[in-house]
Amino acid sequence: MAGIAILGYGTVGSGVYEALGQNRERLKQIAGSAPYVKRILDIREFPGDPAADLITGNFNEILNDGDIRVIVECMGGIEPAYGYTRSAIERGKHVITSNKEVVSLYGPELLALAAKHSVSYLFDASVAGVIPIIRPLTQILSTDVITEIKGILNGTTNFILSQMDNGKESFEQALKKAAAHGYAERDPSDDIDGLDTSRKLAILLSLTLGLHVDYRKIRTEGIRNITEDDIHFAGRFGYTLKLLAVGKIDSSESVTAITAPFLVKGDSVLSAVRNALNAVVVSGKCMDDVMMYGLGAGKLPTGAAIISDIVYAVAHEGKNIPHIWSQEPAAINPWEVTPYQRMVRISCSAGLDPDIIYRHFTRASGVIKDESKKQLVFFTPHMTEAEFANTLGEMTTRENSLALLSAIRISEAS
Repeated sequence: MAGIAILGYGTVGSGVYEALGQNRERLKQIAGSAPYVKRILDIREFPGDPAADLITGNFNEILNDGDIRVIVECMGGIEPAYGYTRSAIERGKHVITSNKEVVSLYGPELLALAAKHSVSYLFDASVAGVIPIIRPLTQILSTDVITEIKGILNGTTNFILSQMDNGKESFEQALKKAAAHGYAERDPSDDIDGLDTSRKLAILLSLTLGLHVDYRKIRTEGIRNITEDDIHFAGRFGYTLKLLAVGKIDSSESVTAITAPFLVKGDSVLSAVRNALNAVVVSGKCMDDVMMYGLGAGKLPTGAAIISDIVYAVAHEGKNIPHIWSQEPAAINPWEVTPYQRMVRISCSAGLDPDIIYRHFTRASGVIKDESKKQLVFFTPHMTEAEFANTLGEMTTRENSLALLSAIRISEAS
């Protein structure tokens, strides 16, 4: 029977504890004996909590306990999580984590360290919540040549955009509702600014290439500036708005990657992924598209993903479960050269004359005059970032009554 220590008793840590209790009998059937929580590290006290007697503020008490074979790190942030992870691996303990910040920065280093000490560093829960994407990607799908990974990788932002669409709520109202449901952190910046999604995309691309994709080099845009008008006009044109991660694998050593709001066709599979659900679409030369979806936020879904890794690690006691992910950097190609069609909203303090648009965007389409808010809405042709910026700059310079409100890329498929 493997003793477990949980580092951090917040949303995820408490979810692991609860999920272990709820699935005790099932885990006993699978593993022969159910893993049990022996210690929980947290600087706070939890009087009246079922786990109150397990709480300790001393990490060394966990590190020096020979009965604890598995460390579950769900503290979040870089330190002390990274330092604790290194120490635990060096002491010969498996480490399971949902901390995509540590994984995305130090994944190859920690995997190499785990291999050296014949233990495992597993992080399925760091990407897409309950969706088991990492193990299939590294084991089952690895027999094909992966050409693209695309998806909705953040339950918080997907919930917010769904509420803005279905519930006709403002961004601020939808964010408050996400927090009330436990989908948003106290500081939701990493979610709504797209950083969380880019970290997850970097992990998936790194495991696919076997090279290190630095999430800080991925073009990252969030949903903070998305308005009800963006949602409304997307719907009028038959689209829904999603925060997508898109990684195109251009060769065995290079990728083109972006995280940004995209319009997706209303009849596409990604359009139907709503609320806190996530979805990952993996494309390959032989298999075409494979999609997996499930809850991407919430304590119990993440807890369930962590328990899957716990059972996997315990079943390989004394062995290292390898992932191919070296510290050699992958080449990140310029995202600016990829052409996209865009839905653009322009404010116009003078009269709403569609000819203004056609004089500059000669192949524009779908022009709508919104008299109530003095704005023009239209679709550009496919243009690279530089082409769009130059054309827009020329138009707003010559037509000084115009100002850009938003420009949202359109997803080509899925």
